[in-house]
Amino acid sequence: MPLSQLKDTEIEDDFKKKKVDEFSGKTLETFFVTTDYGCKRQDVVKFENGEETLLGLSVPYLYYMGFKVENEDEEEQKEEKAVDSSTIILRKPMKDFVGLENVEESIKKAILNFSHFLSVGNMDEAYNSVRNIKNNTVW
Repeated sequence: MPLSQLKDTEIEDDFKKKKVDEFSGKTLETFFVTTDYGCKRQDVVKFENGEETLLGLSVPYLYYMGFKVENEDEEEQKEEKAVDSSTIILRKPMKDFVGLENVEESIKKAILNFSHFLSVGNMDEAYNSVRNIKNNTVW
């Protein structure tokens, strides 16, 4: 089934199934989109202070454009110094890859498959995706 044929109700139903805590800030939602399962939400990420907009995603990282968060003492020092711009690019690991940013590509793929099968509710395939990982960092 092509992505263009996904029914709006199917996507809306997926939103209704998973409730998100009350949050007044910005959020980012990641999805798995496949022909077999359609559009399934994987995660909801809350933007933290200093994160303005998503620039991109390259597993295992999310890239944001933002600004350096400074405390009051640093703000006073900043006034004394002329600074061109405080805009920075932030790189944060995806939820499933925290602490696993530097593992082998095969392990990254297994973790991504695990997350996909969890999202679609296929626990057997999720388990099969990671059962042969022999890396202590993962466990």
